Amino acid sequence: MSRYITRLATISAVAVAAVAVAAVAPVAGAYSIPKPPTTKKQSKATSKAAAKSAAAKISGSTAAGLASKGSVSFKVVFPSAGKIACTVKSAGKKLGSGSTSLTAAGSKTLKVTFTSSGKTILKNSTGSVTLKVSCTFTPKSGPATKSTTTVKTKP
Repeated sequence: MSRYITRLATISAVAVAAVAVAAVAPVAGAYSIPKPPTTKKQSKATSKAAAKSAAAKISGSTAAGLASKGSVSFKVVFPSAGKIACTVKSAGKKLGSGSTSLTAAGSKTLKVTFTSSGKTILKNSTGSVTLKVSCTFTPKSGPATKSTTTVKTKP
């Protein structure tokens, strides 16, 4: 009789464990809880910080130095998954652009590469050049925002 009770207790324990695992394990077709979308404030702060980072790198260089280097790289911090794109313009003419994306929150280096005509404009300029840096952050979920910063190169 005791062997019968022991075997019944073992079977019951296995059945309870199987039910517990089934309750915790994801079911095919079940929905996961989505992460909250990036707020407009977070998105705006990201695009503004990227534009200021690019401006800081540009302001420390001469126009000829930027032309010879051909690009400007700077670090961007993402509050969530998304894409950031930056353009550099002078007198309405696009001198360069770059973009990068990230699948989760984190940081990544963005490289803005100057076009051949942009390099020519920078190389042939005398004195300092006023540039407009525009960065647009488009999160995976949430509103896209754009920030623009004006910066002068060293003479």
